[in-house]
Amino acid sequence: MIYKRIIGLSLILFAACSFAKDNPDSGAGWIVRPLSFEPVSIFGTHKTLWVCGSNEGIASSVDGVVWTIRHSNGAAASPLLLGIGFTSDSFGYAYGTGGTLLTTADGGATWTESQLGNEAILQGSFVDATHGVFRTRSSLFYIDDGAPKAIPLPKNAPADFKETVDPVALTPMKMSIQLSEGWRSRAGFVFTNDGGKTWDFYEPAHMQPNGQLGLDGSYWIYGTETIGYDAKWEGGLGVPLLMHSTDGRNWTHTASDMHVCHWEGCDLCRTAGCLASSDRLVNAYGDLSVNKTFPVGHLTAEWSAIGDVVCTVDGKIFCAPLRKTVFIDKPDGVGAAPSAQRTPPLGTKAASGMLRCIRCSHDSMFVDQSKSGIFDVKVDLTVAANGIPQSVTVSGAPSDDVQIRLQKQVESWIFEPVLKDGKPVNVKTSMQTKIQVLKSR
Repeated sequence: MIYKRIIGLSLILFAACSFAKDNPDSGAGWIVRPLSFEPVSIFGTHKTLWVCGSNEGIASSVDGVVWTIRHSNGAAASPLLLGIGFTSDSFGYAYGTGGTLLTTADGGATWTESQLGNEAILQGSFVDATHGVFRTRSSLFYIDDGAPKAIPLPKNAPADFKETVDPVALTPMKMSIQLSEGWRSRAGFVFTNDGGKTWDFYEPAHMQPNGQLGLDGSYWIYGTETIGYDAKWEGGLGVPLLMHSTDGRNWTHTASDMHVCHWEGCDLCRTAGCLASSDRLVNAYGDLSVNKTFPVGHLTAEWSAIGDVVCTVDGKIFCAPLRKTVFIDKPDGVGAAPSAQRTPPLGTKAASGMLRCIRCSHDSMFVDQSKSGIFDVKVDLTVAANGIPQSVTVSGAPSDDVQIRLQKQVESWIFEPVLKDGKPVNVKTSMQTKIQVLKSR
């Protein structure tokens, strides 16, 4: 059953007028931006930042300073929006729990609500209100003239490729979704060039794509590739990967300089560029690369940037200035980009208990300056009525640094809101996990 509702909101939120102004809730150089809902995901077009989250909340900003509420739902059991995107200045979409899909055809002034089944939409990309590709916990789907249809996996797709990353719909005819056997491992792409009539699978040789995105009519993939094999296909050197394609099978390396990516790799690519570390990004999509730096602090995997500002979801929205630099060498003390939260593998059955996790991954290995070994760690948390963790505590970590890093990852987890008698409720829970800690030299 598909239903629609048109909603338009334009409530302007007041925020500080300058990034230079001190804010007691922010790290050095980062300024917190208050919203009337809890943000979960962020997306940037060439000129606008968009965020979505609890209470079907959607907000936008053209400068990272002043944010405008574009949509919200005051109902107690309103869906949690998990992702947002725009494929043009006019068309955008947001998706979330309960099969919720919101679309706009007027640049976010009004939003049309529809429902694609009852499962939470975990990942998605839509060209217009009637064409796109998305996944739920159980399956992959594409939309053909408004009707969701299951994607038949090609016979040459490995059966153990169950993890998905970043679906991309370029046009009503061209759609793709990345499948992999696990985090940072073999990966390939299920794609169509005829609107879903046929689907093919392609696994790039000697490459390890970490994700993909759509930009200016092309697919872009990023990760690592191995070059310099000998005659027996042994040895080789891992180098950063950034390639583009218009059909999902024929790929071309970027012409830009990616030297900065050789230190920590380039990952979590967005329309503004790729993260080269915890304080820098590089835009290598054009003929010449553009390098920018920003303060170390609140950066998470949910980030985006426009112009000279970068914003990230770290419990709240935090924004910081970007500074262009002609060349970036590796400075001391700067680490890799943050790890992305991963969704459950395809076909994972929902937990039998009250809590159903949407994104609940954490690093199993940490590097510490003073400790090493395998440690049993306990995590206690309260999942709020909107599905977002609160009151997270970590015990058993070998150092304060490891404890803080693990706690920050848990705070970014997302659950389906728990309903009791039709009303969302808070749920307390705990878990035990093992982590390996390596001592740095």
